[in-house]
Amino acid sequence: MTKRLSPFSREFWVAKGYSEAEADFKRNSMRPIRKEYWIKKGYTEKEAIEKAQETKYNNNIKGARKQKLLPKKEHKLKSHRCKEYWIKKGYTEKEAIEKVSKVQSTFSLEKCIKKHGEKRGKEIWQSRQNKWQNTLNNKTKEEKDNINFKRGFMNYKNLYNRFNGNRKEIFNCITKYRKNFSITIQQFENKIQEDIKKSPDIQYSYPKTFSKRYPKLQYDFLKIKNPENFILKFLKVGEIFNTSNCGCKNNFNGGYRKWTKKGLLRSGFEMYFYDLLNKYDFKFELEKHYQNSMLRCDFYLTDFDIYIEIAPRYISDIDYKIKMDKKIELFNCKLLIKSKTYEKFLLDLLDESKT
Repeated sequence: MTKRLSPFSREFWVAKGYSEAEADFKRNSMRPIRKEYWIKKGYTEKEAIEKAQETKYNNNIKGARKQKLLPKKEHKLKSHRCKEYWIKKGYTEKEAIEKVSKVQSTFSLEKCIKKHGEKRGKEIWQSRQNKWQNTLNNKTKEEKDNINFKRGFMNYKNLYNRFNGNRKEIFNCITKYRKNFSITIQQFENKIQEDIKKSPDIQYSYPKTFSKRYPKLQYDFLKIKNPENFILKFLKVGEIFNTSNCGCKNNFNGGYRKWTKKGLLRSGFEMYFYDLLNKYDFKFELEKHYQNSMLRCDFYLTDFDIYIEIAPRYISDIDYKIKMDKKIELFNCKLLIKSKTYEKFLLDLLDESKT
């Protein structure tokens, strides 16, 4: 059974003997939001363009009014700017989020230039920017303050200054906008553990999943200095997982993490060195503070009083090299660059300790 062509499609009219240009005019002349519709009614091209734009504008207003009357859940199912709309169409949640992202980035200077040419594209884009600015400038001071507050809402420092450090007022403000905001560390821990139980693979998309589910504001409020460490400790101890979604099969890739009973390992290099330390029964600590400093080392060998930095990027990354050189100068730490040297370094230490 062949699919029936729509009269609004070009193919329908081409099949009837029209040229492509004639087919386009014919199908567009059936839609009041296209200039061809009004040209067919006897308007000039300039008048037809104005009538088409006016019709489209009025239709948008009617649609917006209808949307406002819909319940929130129903609105999400009908809006192509919500992931629920795409999930209903059969897409996975990940695919739906990507679809929404593309929809939201439809208007940009680059896309305007690509669609209308450089000169015309810049004019259209600038006209839209001016329109936004005029709309904003016409608002009252109270409305502007409310907009600016919401812009800075995710910034804990902004809230701290706004309420002069009063944590109770900060919390009341946050809960006004976020109903499920945790008040204690224990409640927060329970929520994260519940999320991980529901989604066993959640660790493989750590950055995106948790930054949206639990914004930085919440960690700041609960005085959690390292959100990554805080979350990873709830995952399976000893399991290697990828936090960068890079798809790389190299076990030494920097995107891999492993939570151990001693602390977090942030790369395959650190995992390899960690296993060697256990193999030769070294006593060690992870991320110990250097003496009289807030800086931390990767490993500290307790019996040898040696601070160690696992630094595979030292050769290629200039900024990283400067940082490591500073640590060497200040703390006389030991840099291990090539993984082939790790085992030899440890065996030499053991030999020296015997003599």
